[in-house]
Amino acid sequence: MIILYGEELVKELRKHSDNLTERLWIAVPFIGGLQSVRKIIGKNWIENPNVSIRLLTDTDEFNHFNSETIQLIHERGEIKHLSGLHAKIFITDNDCLITSANLTNTAFSKRHEIGIYLDNKASNDTIEVFEEWWKKAEKVSLENLNQLIKKKTTSTEEQSGNHLKTIWVLPSDP
Repeated sequence: MIILYGEELVKELRKHSDNLTERLWIAVPFIGGLQSVRKIIGKNWIENPNVSIRLLTDTDEFNHFNSETIQLIHERGEIKHLSGLHAKIFITDNDCLITSANLTNTAFSKRHEIGIYLDNKASNDTIEVFEEWWKKAEKVSLENLNQLIKKKTTSTEEQSGNHLKTIWVLPSDP
C-alpha cells in the first residue's frame, strides 16, 4: 500500500496505466476532456485491444463529462450507470487506486487530492466491490449515450475548478 498525493498521485496512476495489459476499470462520477484523460491515464488503454475497459459512472452527473472522451470509452469498452456513485476507483490490471480524485484535469492538477494504491493481493476486495456494483449497474447503450450527448451543449472540464490555480503538473499527453 502506498499513500500518494500531489504529482506523485497522477504519476503513479499514469505509470500503472502505461503498463497495463489486462484491464482498466474506472469508477468515477466526473470525466474530463480527452487530452486531460490521456495525460492522466495515457493512451495504452486506447491502443491495446486486449485491455478490458469498463467505466462505472453516474450518468445523472453527465453535466460533468466530455462527449469525445465518453464516446471513445464506449467504443473501446463498456459504460454502466450507477445512481449515486461518488467513489473514485482506478483498477489497473490487478492493482487499484482508491482516491478522492475524479478523472479530470482539475482534480489531478488543481485540487489537493489523495489516494491509496493497493497492490495485487490488497486490491482483491476493491475489485470484488467494483464487480458487485457493475452487476447491479445499468448498461449505457449507444442510444442512451447519444441522447445524453445531445442534451449537453458544451464539453468541458469541472467548471467549479476554473478559478483554481494549477498546483500540480500532469504528465505529457502521449
